[in-house]
Amino acid sequence: MKTYYSRNTLRDDLVTLGVEPGDLLFVHSSFKSLGEVDGGAGAVVGALQDAVGAAGLILMPSFNLV
Repeated sequence: MKTYYSRNTLRDDLVTLGVEPGDLLFVHSSFKSLGEVDGGAGAVVGALQDAVGAAGLILMPSFNLV
């Protein structure tokens, strides 16, 4: 049985890890390492935003390896 994540389950997991409103998160991760996410990459970003709230900050590096 596959485990599918959603925006809500990811947010809950982040809160369980100790992420609080107003926090600064530096996220360096591979999207595919999360497995199946209902809603795709947008749901992952939404979960991060939900966890840190309007006063928080999310930093995510991007690379163009061409």
